[in-house]
Amino acid sequence: MIQGHTFDALYTFPSEKLITVDVYRFVHGLVAPMFYFSSGFAFYVATRKKWDNFLYFGLPLQKRLARFLILILLGYMLHAPFFSFQKIMAEAQSSGLAAMLQVDTLQLIGVTLLCLQLLVLILRTPKRFFMTTTILAGVVILITPFIWGIDFRRVLPQAIAAYFNDKYQSFFPVFNWSAFLMSGATTGYLFMKSYEQRTVPLFIKRLSMVSAALIAGSLLLSLVPITIYPPHDFFKANPIFFAVRAGSIALLTAGMWLLEQHIRTPVRWISIIGAESLAIYVAHLIVVYGSPLNPGMGAILGKTFSLPAATGLAIILIISMLLFGRLWYTMKSEYERPSRFFQIATALVLLLIFFINEQ
Repeated sequence: MIQGHTFDALYTFPSEKLITVDVYRFVHGLVAPMFYFSSGFAFYVATRKKWDNFLYFGLPLQKRLARFLILILLGYMLHAPFFSFQKIMAEAQSSGLAAMLQVDTLQLIGVTLLCLQLLVLILRTPKRFFMTTTILAGVVILITPFIWGIDFRRVLPQAIAAYFNDKYQSFFPVFNWSAFLMSGATTGYLFMKSYEQRTVPLFIKRLSMVSAALIAGSLLLSLVPITIYPPHDFFKANPIFFAVRAGSIALLTAGMWLLEQHIRTPVRWISIIGAESLAIYVAHLIVVYGSPLNPGMGAILGKTFSLPAATGLAIILIISMLLFGRLWYTMKSEYERPSRFFQIATALVLLLIFFINEQ
């Protein structure tokens, strides 16, 4: 993810026609779906362990909903054209505000997880949640090419219309990207069920076989010269390409589980980095692309780097972000109260500046 964003901001491929570039695009194109799939998987695993706590509006559910809303707010703030509420309102019709309303990773994850939590509240049992989420994911995948042809701005405010397709600059609209999160949640259900029945190896074997069949079947289906869909972006909205990526991600998941079985001593820093993935994600975006408070490397340096230079800088940034994640984890675990105070104080100060700043 960090490497891909660094290259996107600083490096231009000499030719888009090279096969190596196509391979790079496909592999890098798996990063976001893997992020969403793992988010959905983690959501279900965390929910299943304390299922009853999320069936009523108690403190655990309140904290969870607050985290989801913070994700959505962070997503919008990262795209804000100015760090000033007054200026944003004054230029509400500008293209800058339109960019702020685009749906990116954090909004997608926050909104989809809110919907999944709503399903938990309504359906009440893991089995009904699994069945409904599976059907819902299938529907989203299959109707996406139709959804991408509709201009929802005709009937909805732009802030809501941006969630449906890419007509308003959204990078990751709900259709069909939310299906990766839902697929992760349904896979999480099957994994937890196999874990409780002590049949995880069998589940991993079946997951691998189904994933390979899904990829092969999708590639064969792509050769059939018949389509039921209107013109659309094949690589962003087509169900066949979704299936290829979903199958690839499931195979990688199975491979990672098999690799883990051969590691006698768990690598603790991997768990730590996973726990701080949100902080690392936001921090590297601020460094690479900037924020309302700072220009990013892309704006300062431009696409002027050679391949070795861009690679070297990406490695440096990856190491820096890993160290940042480790430091942030240490602060929160060993200095819980001071770090909590620091987070709250920083948020309040930034909010105050945001609302009183006129520039």
